[in-house]
Amino acid sequence: MRFRDIAVQEVANISKSIVRYTNTLTNNTYHVFDDEYELSLDTNLKTYGLPIDEETLMRTYQAVEAVYIAVTTISREGANVPLKVWKKNKTNVREECTDHPVNDLLDKPNGLLNRFELIERAIAFPLLAGDAYIAKDKTLGTTKTPVRRLMHLRPDLVSVTSSTGADDRVFKRVDGSATSTYQDEEIIHLKRFNPFTPFKGLP
Repeated sequence: MRFRDIAVQEVANISKSIVRYTNTLTNNTYHVFDDEYELSLDTNLKTYGLPIDEETLMRTYQAVEAVYIAVTTISREGANVPLKVWKKNKTNVREECTDHPVNDLLDKPNGLLNRFELIERAIAFPLLAGDAYIAKDKTLGTTKTPVRRLMHLRPDLVSVTSSTGADDRVFKRVDGSATSTYQDEEIIHLKRFNPFTPFKGLP
């Protein structure tokens, strides 16, 4: 069998695995039609033939080995690329700025993540769900370093709405009985291009 035929067959197997897995979910909202690979949740995206609910995609990451390997490899390779802060000196020449406060913040975004893990998630989440949400915690911040921590929010727990029809967005995170609301300036929103809405990325 030629390599192309193997690749086509593998893609077909992944698609069927996604459909079978999605149909095992108890919530009928996520029902997928076997023949057409359609998801009833969002009619705008039926043409793409893939389940597009964030929770479904996050679960697929765990259930389908090929998806796990692809997303993990891409995100880890991306996180290995050096991320540096640059500034222009008096002669307008760009040079690395090693003493900028953001370097310390990136090295230790919070008590759980290091720089590598922060960037790894910033790449992986948009691949899986279309969006990555990084909350800026300014509690006990100073004038020099106003942002004390950077916290990744799980994209399947976050909803985005417009504030009074303006360009500013409101981010709401719901985890069980706990609800947190963030204003536009409190969130770093990394999203993939979505022709259907400016608020959510397309996975």
